[in-house]
Amino acid sequence: MNRLKSIAKAFIEQGISSLGSFLFFFILARSLQSERFGQFFAIWVGVQVMTSIAMAWIYLPVTSMSVSKEEEVAFYGVCLQRMLRLFYLVPVLMVLALYFTAKEILTLPLMFITAVSLCVVILTVDFLRYYLIRRGHKMGAALLVAARWTGGISLVLLLYRLQILTVKNAIFCMLSGNILALIVTALTIKHLQCDIKLVRSNELNHVVTKFSKPLLFQALSGSASGVIVAFAMRSWISTAAFGAYQAQISICNIVSPLMQMINTHYSSYLTRTSDFKQHRHIEYLLIIVGAGLVYLSWLFKESIVGNTIGSSYLSYSFLLPVIMFHTFIMLTKSLVGARIRRSGNTKVFIYSGLVGLLSSIVLIPTAKYIGSIQMVVLVIVLGAVMQLVMLKISTLPTRPITKRHVILQG
Repeated sequence: MNRLKSIAKAFIEQGISSLGSFLFFFILARSLQSERFGQFFAIWVGVQVMTSIAMAWIYLPVTSMSVSKEEEVAFYGVCLQRMLRLFYLVPVLMVLALYFTAKEILTLPLMFITAVSLCVVILTVDFLRYYLIRRGHKMGAALLVAARWTGGISLVLLLYRLQILTVKNAIFCMLSGNILALIVTALTIKHLQCDIKLVRSNELNHVVTKFSKPLLFQALSGSASGVIVAFAMRSWISTAAFGAYQAQISICNIVSPLMQMINTHYSSYLTRTSDFKQHRHIEYLLIIVGAGLVYLSWLFKESIVGNTIGSSYLSYSFLLPVIMFHTFIMLTKSLVGARIRRSGNTKVFIYSGLVGLLSSIVLIPTAKYIGSIQMVVLVIVLGAVMQLVMLKISTLPTRPITKRHVILQG
């Protein structure tokens, strides 16, 4: 019964998070249109770079690593130290990302400061969210994400109603929602009497570094891939095409509660068990649900795109089933990755990251010389499929060496 309650709370938390994210980007895509939505997402890619690094270097260790109760305080202290170090890198990495995706922002100091501030606040809120999940306070995490998206969506709707919604205002709306979430979270943690202390532990820091280093490499390669996609599409296809691509990703993200469940709650569950029996059942479920949604998105692509993000995106509706297929490949990759992280054999993520990076590099000549968004998206999907195959192979059981094998080899 307790397990069912825990699963229900996890679905509530992830449901609020995903629904809020979906509604926020849905309203933006519909109101800004493809060109300006592409400009917004070019800035948002810089924020995604930082959140991807934080996910690998901090959040996944928080949710996936098994530590004893005696080490928990020091473990959270080590993760908090990492977060503070990451803050120093935010301006530098944002400059590097925005140089390729939205160079015009670097000439607007106030806009750049707003984007950096947004990134720092999001990193802080997400750290507290994963901390609450690891400690078992799922409803506290649900309150956090509810405050984040309620604040952001309310402001977006207000500005849209007043007809003054711009790219700059959209960034400000996101920042305001996360500041509200930060205030609510601080009050929640105080009420729950959760205490995060800045404790130094070289031994634990070494263990966390060993665990997260391959994940960090994969995150860096994934971030580079995101920057390359934005750069290639905006440089050689069009900002409107990039906006349409990201808008349809936002549609497909309606199923992202499953990915978030895997990355946070399921990974946290695996730290307390070695039972993988349900793992295969979840894989089969993802295949069945994914196949059904890909088919439906192909069958009703124009209706879905036109009735959600607007008629201005209809010329790119052919991308929807491909992006939906890519979404479920990423879901399955997250599931396999959760099992690999539990086993501790995270080195395979280095090779997976290399495959993803190489496939993204292929995007540059594809976009420049072919100039087709269909081919660009196809390269992105093939790269994700190759990464999944590599991770899946690493989970296959190896044949044990028996006495008969030794005799034959001799």
